Amino acid sequence: MAAKEFTSLLQIMPAYLLRDPQVHAAAEAINKELQTAAFDARRALVLGYIDELDEAELDMLAFEWRIEFYDPSAEVDIKRSIVKNGLTWRKSSGTPAIVEMAAEAYFGDATVVEWFDGEGMLPYEFDVETGNLAATQEYADKFIAIVNLVKNARSRLRRVIAVARLEKAMYVGHAWALGGDITIKLR
Repeated sequence: MAAKEFTSLLQIMPAYLLRDPQVHAAAEAINKELQTAAFDARRALVLGYIDELDEAELDMLAFEWRIEFYDPSAEVDIKRSIVKNGLTWRKSSGTPAIVEMAAEAYFGDATVVEWFDGEGMLPYEFDVETGNLAATQEYADKFIAIVNLVKNARSRLRRVIAVARLEKAMYVGHAWALGGDITIKLR
């Protein structure tokens, strides 16, 4: 016998139990949570294989899951990251965390600097800083379009900044001399 897909708790409960108004009300309340759990269980089967899906399948999943900030013209790695996290992102839409996650999907590493942490910003403005120096204007334009979909309505992206961090040792020295000549020999 083939397994039947769960549709409703009300359909599988015996009729004599459903005649009781309290049991019927409880079944309706539980039904919504069971349907969510059944959907999440089916989705978990797909999420395990996202790294193996091709580009057309990623496009189809994004459309099916209604990931509104999905960009069909993005690179495959970016598409894969967006599809993996898209449903989670939709739940946290409008928060700084979602903007940072979208920035990480596009640039690899990124940080959101909000108006109260930065200098010279107006209320509700924010910057996105990335250490990815390969971030082109085209990437930034696509990212800005995505940010406008996921940020809250009152916030405003001020700029995307590519930050170069140098990890080199730097030595500085100075000396005071009072009178006389000093000769310093360099080897």
